[in-house]
Amino acid sequence: MPLAALATNIFENRATCSTFDTDGRFYTRPGPSPFTISAGIVCTGRSPCDIPVGGFVTVDRSLNISSLDDGTVSDIFALISSSDTSVTFEKSMTNNISSTTQRFENGAAGYVIFTPTLRCISGTLGGCPSGNSAVTDGTIVEACTPTGSPQDPDDIVGSINIVKADEATAEALTCNPANVSSAAEAPNMACRSQKGGETSGTIRVSEVGSAFVTVSLMGIFALVAGCI
Repeated sequence: MPLAALATNIFENRATCSTFDTDGRFYTRPGPSPFTISAGIVCTGRSPCDIPVGGFVTVDRSLNISSLDDGTVSDIFALISSSDTSVTFEKSMTNNISSTTQRFENGAAGYVIFTPTLRCISGTLGGCPSGNSAVTDGTIVEACTPTGSPQDPDDIVGSINIVKADEATAEALTCNPANVSSAAEAPNMACRSQKGGETSGTIRVSEVGSAFVTVSLMGIFALVAGCI
């Protein structure tokens, strides 16, 4: 039997709905927009190449309804939360993913992404005001929020994966866009603010057997690893 969440006066005083009937329990799904957390790499030698990955990611809560003002969005999230107090819809979570490495086989090119795991619920809105074309009685809504790790609620749950790409795509990714503090506010955009010819951050050398891979964490040059 679906849960019905009744609105308090705060909802009645705004142009939003007053009830939310859930379709079921919360579920998880991958976020729709992965974050790039490495520079591009082209591993051209005979041995595998390791590349450092990590950096800042910011994951926002989301609704499947567009063109809503901020107040209405906040009220809908609060309305949905009142149907199940076990979850809160944080406006956003920012996490600095710990530095680690991912291995690319020789001959491979690509980069590394982080995909957050979202906790979502769907249901039907009711008691909606007339004259609001974006939200009406019977509107089906899905609300999602980033989830924290059981071990550390500040760590965003998600997966790290390799994306294989052609050499041109890998070479065009000239730095790790998550590896500067500004990435917390502008994910996947940080590289665009760097000036040509400048290099910042540290250079790391990773040894894989007899192979050496030089990685500029925040440099302006794409990583082309010639592993011997």
